[in-house]
Amino acid sequence: MHSRDIENILGRKIRKLRLDNNLTQQELGVKICRSPTTIGKIETNKSNGSYSTLERIAKEFKVPISYLYEPETIEERS
Repeated sequence: MHSRDIENILGRKIRKLRLDNNLTQQELGVKICRSPTTIGKIETNKSNGSYSTLERIAKEFKVPISYLYEPETIEERS
C-alpha cells in the first residue's frame, strides 16, 4: 500500500466518523482544539495531520489510532 492510499483512507475515515456523529468540521475542531481548516485538510488529503491531532481525533471518536489507517471495509465505503 502506498502512502497516498493511506492518506486517502485516513481522510475518508475521519470524515465518515465526523458525519456519523453529526459533527461539522467546526464542531470537531472545537472538541479537539484544532481549526476547522486543519480538519478539512486532513479529510481532503492535503495534510496527514500531526500525531497529536490524530490522537485527539481517535480519542474523540473512541477508536484506536490504528483504526484510522486500517483499510476500509465494504460497509464503510457505502
